[in-house]
Amino acid sequence: MSRMIRVNVALSAFAALLLVASSGHAAITWNLQPPGTGAWDWTLSGENWTYNITDPVTGIASALWSGIAWGPAAGHCIELATLPGSGTQNPDTRIWIQQGASGVWKSINDDFGGTLQSKARLWVSMTSKVGSLEYYLKIAAYAAPENTQDFALTETRRDLSQAACTTGQTTIPWASIVGNGSVFTLTLSPNAS
Repeated sequence: MSRMIRVNVALSAFAALLLVASSGHAAITWNLQPPGTGAWDWTLSGENWTYNITDPVTGIASALWSGIAWGPAAGHCIELATLPGSGTQNPDTRIWIQQGASGVWKSINDDFGGTLQSKARLWVSMTSKVGSLEYYLKIAAYAAPENTQDFALTETRRDLSQAACTTGQTTIPWASIVGNGSVFTLTLSPNAS
């Protein structure tokens, strides 16, 4: 199954997401205004995901979530949250982010808000107005016994400044991706787990 969703909000900047799940594939293009310039919050929800990749070393399954930011794009805040699936009431998930070209995965969040689900914010921005960067996240089972659990995923574009998305709040774990061309610096919140 393949689906394409295109949302055009404004022509000043661009960012794109590539969502990959075992049950489907979606390419989503967001045209972004700078933070704080209007009511730009919106959410993609109602997606039920299952894991489709199993790590041969750990035996833990995951699903990939990746994004591309272009030089002209305004900095933006994305909030990801896993929720109960259609068959699993309290799926045990964890959100990871890849540390650039090193291939090392860093955990952003495990359990959030008294549940086994995960929540994280991403700040994505470019310091140069040329080039693009790609970043990769995975939503993984906590351990191999949870590999068959399904979960819902919501992605919300928040109309927040960099500080409001990251260092200005201490509740939601975050990752900051600041790129210069195809190279980016990754910073994790103190409460990343």
